[in-house]
Amino acid sequence: MGIFLMGLVIKIMDDYIDRDIDELKGQWNIASIFKRAILPYSLVLVIISLYLNFSEAVSIFAASYFLGMCNELNERLPSGLKGWQEGVLLLLFTTYMNSLQECLAALLIVCSIQFIDDFLDLKKDIYIDSSNLVNRLGKFNSLFITIALFLLALRFFPVKCLYYYSASFILYLFLFLGEKIYGMDK
Repeated sequence: MGIFLMGLVIKIMDDYIDRDIDELKGQWNIASIFKRAILPYSLVLVIISLYLNFSEAVSIFAASYFLGMCNELNERLPSGLKGWQEGVLLLLFTTYMNSLQECLAALLIVCSIQFIDDFLDLKKDIYIDSSNLVNRLGKFNSLFITIALFLLALRFFPVKCLYYYSASFILYLFLFLGEKIYGMDK
């Protein structure tokens, strides 16, 4: 449940950042639905997620943050650091708090989930979203990398794979149902 809730927080953060892009794509967006209330709700979800499973919640967030920052490698952020620098610092701090194994597991699994998500969004992102990894790397290369990441994660972190992929599946189902209820046409 902690992984699911942190996954939801990551989705909310992504939707908050991508509100304008999602409107152009005609996609529903959690942040657009909850408007200003999105911040307090997100913070409550973070607290519950950390309470339920601190190490994995922190690791999944750090891995997602790092991958998100890698999309804008040279962009200077309000901290004065470049995106990739902030991402690396957070990963190092998370490794210090948890372990290298915990962070590596999260990074492998979250990266494979990101590829799967980009495959699912391929038709919507082909003209609008240049950050889609499948668009940038090509379908064959992306499929090969996704399978390799999945197999590596499964080989070295089978139990974590069960948790992460189950939580991701439930989150995608939750988002699918949310889109049916709150879709852009409503």
